[in-house]
Amino acid sequence: MVLRPVSAAAVVCLLFILLYLVPLGLRPLLIPDEARYAQIPREMLRNHTWLAPQFADMPYYEKPSGGYWPEIAAQKLLGENNFLIRLPYALAAAVTLLLTWLIARRFQSGDPGGRFRELPLYSVLTLMTMGEFFLISTTAVLDGLFTAWITAEFVFFYLAWDEKKSPGKSLLLLFLCGIAAGCAFITKGFLAFVLPGLGVTAFLLWERDYRSILAKPWIPLLASLLVIVPWGLATAGAAPDFWRHFIVIEHCQRFFLEVSSQHPEPFFYFIPVILLGALPFTLFFMPLFSGGRELPWKHHPLLKYCTTWILLPFLFLSLSRGKLATYILPLFPPAAILAALCMLGAQGKESALRSFDLTVKITAGVLAVGLVGFLVTNSAICPVYGTGQTFLLGTAVLCVILFLAVLLRALRKRTMKEKYLALVTAMFFLMPIWQTGLPESVMNRKAPEIFLKESLAEIPPDAVIMTRDQFLGILLWITGRDDLLLFYKTGEFEYGLNHSPDKDARFVSAERFKEMLDNPASRNCRPIALYVPAEQEKRYNTLPQFRKAVSNGEISLMLFE
Repeated sequence: MVLRPVSAAAVVCLLFILLYLVPLGLRPLLIPDEARYAQIPREMLRNHTWLAPQFADMPYYEKPSGGYWPEIAAQKLLGENNFLIRLPYALAAAVTLLLTWLIARRFQSGDPGGRFRELPLYSVLTLMTMGEFFLISTTAVLDGLFTAWITAEFVFFYLAWDEKKSPGKSLLLLFLCGIAAGCAFITKGFLAFVLPGLGVTAFLLWERDYRSILAKPWIPLLASLLVIVPWGLATAGAAPDFWRHFIVIEHCQRFFLEVSSQHPEPFFYFIPVILLGALPFTLFFMPLFSGGRELPWKHHPLLKYCTTWILLPFLFLSLSRGKLATYILPLFPPAAILAALCMLGAQGKESALRSFDLTVKITAGVLAVGLVGFLVTNSAICPVYGTGQTFLLGTAVLCVILFLAVLLRALRKRTMKEKYLALVTAMFFLMPIWQTGLPESVMNRKAPEIFLKESLAEIPPDAVIMTRDQFLGILLWITGRDDLLLFYKTGEFEYGLNHSPDKDARFVSAERFKEMLDNPASRNCRPIALYVPAEQEKRYNTLPQFRKAVSNGEISLMLFE
């Protein structure tokens, strides 16, 4: 069945709304990331510090201010709740999908036989159902927004390069590429130039288009300065130390040094990340590889462009000492296009069809055995879902069963496109597991919003509230208070504390904590409420001032006289 373009667009939009947007508010905020990216814009909005990010009313210069502006706008115009916290990032995913569709259309110009006319649709469907893209796009982290800008840079440059008829249109597209680069820079920094620069340069060298290497980058560069220069000068005035910290610590140190706060990982770290992030399509590597050998690599530049878009940025990010799985999110749009191209290239190949069917059988068998094993483990050995999560567990099991049922239908399909569409459709039934809610064991550790709200009822109104650094952001978000104290370790707040005039008042070391317990007058005889990881509770529950503890197994609230 071939959908008309308008019908296909309507179906994709409906699926995006149902799977990406509608359930956004069902999950509690994850810590520390989502709580951080909710609280920082709230403080910037409250304190009118539009150019100087603040966290816990302290300077926080890990990222530029521009990345927080969409969230500030959402909170200002629409209010504060979990749905709205994630909405800007989900909308950024919609932009990325639109841009992916836009560049995939250009393959049709070199496809006179119409063999790849459905590439834009399949590229978008592939990207929508890739594991990492879906998970990150429905989570409040800046990588989704940054990916939209990086994708815009790559797409607009290619469209400008491929535009042969209208020089004016090409100049406009290069200008838009530069504006996207400027926006990417004020979202996450110099990677806005490094990643597209490496990918585009490698592509132009592959095409032996040396003239474009010398001529075309100047317009995007100058256009980007229209965004960066006024923002940069204003930021230097509002936050004089921002540029030193952002360049030295967040770029040089992160790239060259193995510092624990910068997430050091080995060179090969991103290899399993991209393989897992591209699931389920990674499992179907053999049939896709078979189709990839049929593609016109020598004759269509988009194939080369997507390849360099992936490889050069991947190598650069792998060279960095500091790594997080989300860093390679901008590589998934070209990966989705290549996967869809390989699938279309495998049309009519019997070996690819047999390989696809074999992969379906193995995947279904492993998943079915895994589901049974999980249910036995959850009920008899180590519960993952809580006793009050029967409906959520049933929903998850139903989603897996529906996924298996639709996936197995691919065995009955006769063409690669039909089989591939069955795989994509099956993924749509699996995706709600993430959106509808998290198991209790995960919530207790990574999304403790409900427990923390309930625990606040145990705290006397006049208590001094202290917390470990990983819980500070979510407690600030929940309570709306600005007098919470950081306990034991500074963590990500080290820079802010060192540049805060009331450091001694905001941070409580272990030694000072004991002094406060021994000398009630130092805290105006107020009780103390302390949030710590549950495994650390035994360090303090033998103190004579200890009165009570409330715990969810991962976090403990300890009350002291």
